[in-house]
Amino acid sequence: MNKKLLLSAAAVATLIAAPAFAQEATGYVGAFYGNVDVETPFGDADADAWGVEGSVAFDASSSIGLQLDASYVNNDDFDSDALSGGVHVFHRNDQWALGGFAGVVDLDGDTAWQVGGEGAYYLPQVTFAGSVAYGTVDDSDVDVWGGNVEARFFATDNLRFDGRIGAFNADAGVGGDIDGWQFGVGAEWQIDAAPMSLYTTFDSVQFDDVDVDVNTWMVGVRWNFGGTLKERDRNGASFNGGLGSVFRSF
Repeated sequence: MNKKLLLSAAAVATLIAAPAFAQEATGYVGAFYGNVDVETPFGDADADAWGVEGSVAFDASSSIGLQLDASYVNNDDFDSDALSGGVHVFHRNDQWALGGFAGVVDLDGDTAWQVGGEGAYYLPQVTFAGSVAYGTVDDSDVDVWGGNVEARFFATDNLRFDGRIGAFNADAGVGGDIDGWQFGVGAEWQIDAAPMSLYTTFDSVQFDDVDVDVNTWMVGVRWNFGGTLKERDRNGASFNGGLGSVFRSF
């Protein structure tokens, strides 16, 4: 069984099984549409993409929690498909959360792996989160170290605004070291009368040494289970640390 088939099975299992956990867990399943714009000294290119996603969090014991993630993205313009999966292991209380994660992304047979640590600190209306990660892209001989911080502001329990910023260093083998940074903003609103939410994000990855920018925006819809957006942030599937936006740029 190859890597893509394993990832497909994991993604389907997470997306289908998530609602079955609804009585004991929190999370969401959703669909999204987006655009990727690549700016280089030799010209620009852009492509549209769509995908599906799912995430579920539950208690593995009285002190340890687990979160499982899966997504599939199709990009017709670049003729590519990406499958990703991840697992987060953490301890969380009313004031903070701390844990680690591992994930894999398969882009048309090119596989990227990542591991790292992540955490969050909770204030009444704001969550501060951050992560550090190491990743490697197998077939491209690229190793990446990075870190980021994020702030999530809850205007209401079902309206969230967030911003994030991070930096990374990529060892591209014969291509040498590449430094860069990333930033992003987003918002999500859940309808009070139904467990449906709408969200939008914008993320930019800047490769300083090679003068390349990769800008991505998305809009999507989610079916949520387990309460409000704030409850999901404090008690459910809210971990998103790692190098995902950087990996998708290689």
